[in-house]
Amino acid sequence: MKKENKQSAVLLWAKVIEKATIFSTISPQKIGIMLIIACCLLKSKTSCLYKASDKISSCLGLGSLLKVNYQHFIKFFQTGKGDLIQKAILQLIVLFLFNTCTNCHLVLDRTNWKYGKTHKNILCIGAIYYGCFVPLVWIDLNKAGNSSMKTRLELIQRLKDQWTQVIPFPPIHLSGDREFIGEYWLRRLVKMDILFVIRLKKNKKCQVWFNNGIKEREVKIGVLHKYMTKKGLDSHKIILAGDYIANFIVLKNTSPNPDEPFLYLITNLEDTQLAAELYRMRWKIECCFKHLKSNGFDLEKQNFTAPHKSELLISLLVLVYAMAIYEGVIIHQSEDKPVMKTYKVKELNGSLRVVYYPAKSVFRSGLSKIEDIILKLDDFIAYIEAIIYDFVILNQAFIL
Repeated sequence: MKKENKQSAVLLWAKVIEKATIFSTISPQKIGIMLIIACCLLKSKTSCLYKASDKISSCLGLGSLLKVNYQHFIKFFQTGKGDLIQKAILQLIVLFLFNTCTNCHLVLDRTNWKYGKTHKNILCIGAIYYGCFVPLVWIDLNKAGNSSMKTRLELIQRLKDQWTQVIPFPPIHLSGDREFIGEYWLRRLVKMDILFVIRLKKNKKCQVWFNNGIKEREVKIGVLHKYMTKKGLDSHKIILAGDYIANFIVLKNTSPNPDEPFLYLITNLEDTQLAAELYRMRWKIECCFKHLKSNGFDLEKQNFTAPHKSELLISLLVLVYAMAIYEGVIIHQSEDKPVMKTYKVKELNGSLRVVYYPAKSVFRSGLSKIEDIILKLDDFIAYIEAIIYDFVILNQAFIL
């Protein structure tokens, strides 16, 4: 950029920065490029920066003094402070969507693909917002396969530390799929006062609490399921890591054409009905991954091999995604008679059950609304300022 354009940029972004401590560690120029890229990602609906940069002119408008091109986009990802930008976006989303929540349901999962010979393997933790999953923290594992217990615990701690810098951290529940079942990992969640609901593999063996004591021989959960069915039990106590009593529950798999008719869960919640409801929301993270990839922003089309660059790009996508979810929730809650579609689920007894779902998802509805609201960069800035301003009004301590 030329010197005069840099000075113009400082003035342009000052309104956003002066109201929020979350941006205080990031330069006005970097904030400016960040919002330009996010705006271009929204208008182009692709994670390919080369294609997204085609929208620069329409985002800035003909009267803009800023001269931005594809090389500015690339430089944004090459310079430092990516972790600070991710943190700022996380805190902005927390203020935007979760500032009034009294408890929070987190979901943990991975999404992966390959770019050439490079494995893109994103471990993500996010929260449920009115039935929709919103990513909050993530890490590119930069390898194939599962994550380590250490990596997962560090990700949870990062979420807690950055969340509590803006608002108090609420009580949380965490649900996850079968790859997150290590007993010592679950025991660490207990020590962190986290309530969890995790799916077990069907061939898993466990120690059982039986007749007020620990049954020495481990029992397959399939055998335990048969015993519970015979006795008419909804749950059974099992032993976690040799010293902690948890609940084992069985759910009927209501997915269309399921490979396994039952879901086996372990939880430290005493309310097994609540545990079942929380776990059934786990699939919302799969919907989010689909929206960020093939059904929204073509995340797999990004061409970064360096993990920190991929993580930073996801931050910008998640900012736009959160805005779409917010607007989509408002639209769906205001509809008296939403258009619905159906699919049929085969029950265990052979009968068919009809399941209804909205013809247009919350995300797609919200994305259309955001595209109508944000025609150029000034609209994007105004939207971000409104988020900050609303919270400043509620909490004057947040002002610099």
